[in-house]
Amino acid sequence: MTDPHEPEPASEPTIRTVQWSVTTRTIVAVLFVFALLGLAIFISPIARDLSAALLFAFLLDIPVRYIARRTRLSYRWSAMAVYMLLYIIMALLLIVGWKYLVDYLQGVISELSTAASALVSVLQEKSGEAAQVKQILAGINTETLARLLEAAVKLLLGIISAPAILYGKFAIVIVNVGFFIFLSNLLVFSAYGARGALRKWVPEALDREAALLLTWLDRIWGNYLAGMGLFAVVLGAASILEYWLLGVPYPVVFGVLTGLISLIPFVGGFLSGLVVFIPCLLLGSTRFTQLDPLTFAIIVALINDILCQVSYNFVALPVIGKLVKLPYWVVLSGVMLGAAFNSILFAFLVIPIFSTLRLLYTYFLAKIVGREPFPGLEKPSGPARGFLSQFLLDKKDGT
Repeated sequence: MTDPHEPEPASEPTIRTVQWSVTTRTIVAVLFVFALLGLAIFISPIARDLSAALLFAFLLDIPVRYIARRTRLSYRWSAMAVYMLLYIIMALLLIVGWKYLVDYLQGVISELSTAASALVSVLQEKSGEAAQVKQILAGINTETLARLLEAAVKLLLGIISAPAILYGKFAIVIVNVGFFIFLSNLLVFSAYGARGALRKWVPEALDREAALLLTWLDRIWGNYLAGMGLFAVVLGAASILEYWLLGVPYPVVFGVLTGLISLIPFVGGFLSGLVVFIPCLLLGSTRFTQLDPLTFAIIVALINDILCQVSYNFVALPVIGKLVKLPYWVVLSGVMLGAAFNSILFAFLVIPIFSTLRLLYTYFLAKIVGREPFPGLEKPSGPARGFLSQFLLDKKDGT
């Protein structure tokens, strides 16, 4: 019981917030929209980098959550494990590519040294023929001989420098991807720290619909990125096997490049074929050594182009369309639209953008005509299973 003589605790002072008038709120809302547009213009120079980082965050959030659900690891430790594995893989790719480059240069130097020694030995043994060669060279115009020597030196430099240039481009791709993955790492940890942030801003009456919208957006973007990532991995593995069977130089390096470049709609197969065409032309086949390098390069480029185009347009796109709930003709039309704008990023993202617009269209149309936008669906229970829904469904304590 409470002592009647004990003074009652002082009640906490009530904070009264002065509400803005409708006119003030309208003006502030318009200014807020203009501020957002100004911010978008301000960050436009790095918009592609941020978009790529966000895409990697969406994609890598899937295995991170899967590991966290299936093991005793927390979300943070699962994320650290996934990202550390990716960093190790990228470092190994750079090391393997460097090893291939060093081995190639050592082989070229060794072959040149052997050929020079053999030529000196032949000239010493056959002094008469050497004299004839000197007479022939003496009869050639000095300017012509200089051009021949210059062409020979350029050819030799091209043979030596081509793999180095290709490795440099490969290293640039790996470093750029690593930078985007690092940014996505920061985004993933920041998003996890902000989970549940939308709870205090979404009214209770809209809580179910907002949760379902975010969950569907997670499914659209997560399914699309996971499907494209799986396609790149499978195509890259198939390309490594194909290049190894055909004797393409450095099959692992060019297989990985093929898997990544083939994600570019329409022209990805052609570009990957062009990338692998150059080393095949310069170095020939390591397996079919009797085959002419030009013929070998054309065969490899044609096989690669056909494999990439068929697998992307008739396997990947239909499967991706089912994952994002779009018919194949809409998916194909969207990719063609992206290509028409001459934007690789838009062509790559147009499929989930179309699916997102379809979701928002059906939602707002249902609200306009007074119908239930998600008939028969309850609010998702339990912890969030996607990148966006964690801002509403999760709490700081992880529930």
